[in-house]
Amino acid sequence: MDGEMVPFPNITCSKTPKSEARFTGKKCAQKYKEIQIGFQVKDRFITHILTCYDEKLQNSLYAVSYLAFNVEGSQENFPRPDFQVSNFYYAKPNVDYLYSKKGQLKTINGILGLEANDSSVTHPTSNVYLATGHYGPKADFVFGAQQRLTFYYVNAAPQWQNINGGNWNVMERDYRSLAANRKLDLIVYTGSHGIMSHPDVNGAEQELYLWVGNNGERGIPVPAFFYKVIYEPISQQGIALISRNNPHKRIENSDYICQDVCDKVKWLTWKQDNTYLGFVYCCNVDDFRRSVDSLPQFTVKSLLI
Repeated sequence: MDGEMVPFPNITCSKTPKSEARFTGKKCAQKYKEIQIGFQVKDRFITHILTCYDEKLQNSLYAVSYLAFNVEGSQENFPRPDFQVSNFYYAKPNVDYLYSKKGQLKTINGILGLEANDSSVTHPTSNVYLATGHYGPKADFVFGAQQRLTFYYVNAAPQWQNINGGNWNVMERDYRSLAANRKLDLIVYTGSHGIMSHPDVNGAEQELYLWVGNNGERGIPVPAFFYKVIYEPISQQGIALISRNNPHKRIENSDYICQDVCDKVKWLTWKQDNTYLGFVYCCNVDDFRRSVDSLPQFTVKSLLI
């Protein structure tokens, strides 16, 4: 700098760049709207996350992000901001309240006909409550400013905390280690599929949402499944990793939306036999796509093992 050699760690920003989330004007998954999250730099926009957003349900189907192989050298202890709403939600009173333990207890118990303080479904004092489950997670990004831009609600969906902090978290660490150890730059597709249901007081299955409007309209659904598709674009290898988002239900055959091939994958360290941490499994991408057709198209030649 100014003709002098300066060690890279000594170079810092005078202030944190401000991120932005905005519609691109493009469609995704045929009928939904694409949102880009990134930074406006002079006359161009640098995108770090793309999401596919359903305005009616106030729900992102998926997010696409890039994982660099040097992710283990990421900036540490960068402050976590609050999640940002932007202008994508119309749910009342606000999305922050609806995700809060108090707000979700009120909404879900109302849907199921339970008493106001009944904690049989969502447990505010335990790990069985709905967290704001990142799609593109903070730890997938190297620089602090990039990490901060993951905190938009359009980059998240309601995920049970025991699952979010359990096998899902282990899986995220595992694919970052895979990228670092094999020096792979990866494309990560993270999304949700279906809507979780639970029996009401009369035994009838009811879909769960974080918002119910005055006229019965509903939004911010609790997904039935979360997934990640990890893709290495040079070799065109990929794998789909699926997590059922339901801590209350026994495992059924219908919970397998594609054939489990985890026995072929050596780099995953999650505990498949501990379903409290999340019922999880692996699939070939093309097999997975037969159930989740909203996943963007790309060629997969073999399983990422």
